[in-house]
Amino acid sequence: MSEFSRYSTNATDEPVEAIEKENNGNCPGEIKTTYDLFCHKTSEDPTAVAMTFLPSGALDVEPIRLSRSELLGNIHQAANMFHELGVGPKDVVSFLLPNLLETHYTLWGSQTAGIANPINFLLGADQICEICNAAGTKVLVALGPHPTLDIWQKVLAIKDQIQTLEKVLIVGGLPETSDDIVPFQQTIDHYPKDRLLFQRNIAESDVASLFHTGGTTGTPKLAPHTHGNEVAAARITAEMYAMSERDVLLNGLPLFHVAAPILLTLAPLSAGAEVLIPSAAGLRDPLILENHWQLLEKYRVTIAGGVPTSLSDLARVPLRDADISATELAICGGASLSGGLAQRFQEHTGLPIHQIYGMTETSGVIAVTPRGRTPVEGSVGMQAPGVNVKAVKLGAAGEPATDCQPGETGVLAVKGKNVFPGYLNSPAECNTFFDDGWLNTGDVGYIDSDGWIFITGRAKDVIIRSGHNIDPSAIEEVADRHPAVSASIAVGQPETRAGEVPVVFVTTNTDTDIDPEDIRKFICSHVPEKPAKPVAVYIVPQLPLTAVGKIYRPKLRCEAIKHLIEKELIDITCAATEPDITVSDNENGNILATIAFRGNEAEINTLKQTVDKRLSQYSFLYSLT
Repeated sequence: MSEFSRYSTNATDEPVEAIEKENNGNCPGEIKTTYDLFCHKTSEDPTAVAMTFLPSGALDVEPIRLSRSELLGNIHQAANMFHELGVGPKDVVSFLLPNLLETHYTLWGSQTAGIANPINFLLGADQICEICNAAGTKVLVALGPHPTLDIWQKVLAIKDQIQTLEKVLIVGGLPETSDDIVPFQQTIDHYPKDRLLFQRNIAESDVASLFHTGGTTGTPKLAPHTHGNEVAAARITAEMYAMSERDVLLNGLPLFHVAAPILLTLAPLSAGAEVLIPSAAGLRDPLILENHWQLLEKYRVTIAGGVPTSLSDLARVPLRDADISATELAICGGASLSGGLAQRFQEHTGLPIHQIYGMTETSGVIAVTPRGRTPVEGSVGMQAPGVNVKAVKLGAAGEPATDCQPGETGVLAVKGKNVFPGYLNSPAECNTFFDDGWLNTGDVGYIDSDGWIFITGRAKDVIIRSGHNIDPSAIEEVADRHPAVSASIAVGQPETRAGEVPVVFVTTNTDTDIDPEDIRKFICSHVPEKPAKPVAVYIVPQLPLTAVGKIYRPKLRCEAIKHLIEKELIDITCAATEPDITVSDNENGNILATIAFRGNEAEINTLKQTVDKRLSQYSFLYSLT
């Protein structure tokens, strides 16, 4: 997913090449696998703290600390357990777990014995089942009965439908076990911590993990990461952020999101830093948010951060005299970051936001705004060491792409050791590679003459109005600067003549009534491009989010269509026939509108004819209520 921010330029900062040279000792060249990395850091200093887990967001909670040797010991136990359960190099361990220490044991242990498959536990049972069947899950690790999470209910509903499943390991909770359900902790305790009970010569090209991607509807694509991909991404991130043993990094993202295990765990651990895990719910925990700044002070966090939605929340949380002087920067990734939010966050905290731009297919990293550099306004950062990035004009089928000149906009393409080998079980043409291994990111942008990368839009998010390509971020940037707006998203609303026109959904930061027309006029007065001036602003209580906190634009496109239909129907309906309108996107990305009318069949047939005529560019399903 593309992301972008706006900052001031500092052309005198240290070049990336110097950063790479200074920090390339963090992860020596002989380290080829994630297991090698844990072994190496433990051999350097086995007693150093690797992870600190906070059971809750309470300031007086007793933390659970793991040294490097203790973490490696638990990885050994998990790997031994999975091996004894029949997991080999090509077998898959899927897991449905929040941010627990057991999640890390499962993730890294399953990579040592076989292949890890983190799954978003907020997905529906059917989607989880489809992922497991696509992955060929042999062992499933899941959270047991929980007062607020329904993970275990989903597992019970689907376990018999996963064709390759042999064992389910339950973490926490002790329901009745059976031949195919065994308790995680009691089982893992039977295995030694000091060694592996099996021999495996893991190659750099061996698959370490399968991450699901491709949206929140339908069957997500599975992106394999090799051990080489993950080690390269960890090394790149550690270098660009100059991570070292003096750092404490807060990781509040869920481990099914590619950034959490690789960029916010493997990278700092590879540099000898400590990873702080703020409760099982991470930055979704209300108490973690409430006490966030005090927790940064207490645990001397040097690198904080999150996704834009969590940073927006934190920008409204009072510091309450917390001393966060140890915190040097905030990392932001996973979604687009507006300049308005970046400015508000820095004014509130004094912390600069350093963007990291990546995608699941690149193991989470493509470009980084390096530590020690002043973030450049509008840029997502500079290409990371060992990663090649270029803007291209894609040719027609069978024709090569043409490289863009500095400052010229094109599709961003990536090549490097961090780039995945291609989607699992997908034809080569579906893997978005072109011209000898360049990955098409789907992001539109340019690279300036100093090497800073700018994202101007996501190809599928561009609003096309009468042939004009409109970057929604240009509208959002202005909307976010309105004093009453806390967040905004611009999407295209269908229009008969223009194809689509821009509308803006906003949340506000005040309890007082705000006239959406005032916000629209403010945006229009500051957006210079006439086609980009929005035709409507809709105030909503909250913006729809995916499980990892990204804005879910398809939902807003549906809402925009619903508003349009409601407007069109005002003149042809009355109270007696007032319709209920439902608009949703299906698993293929197509939008379906259903209009349920009240009234008798004759009245409905007349209304249907009128609706079809006035809204001829749409297809509807009709029903009676």
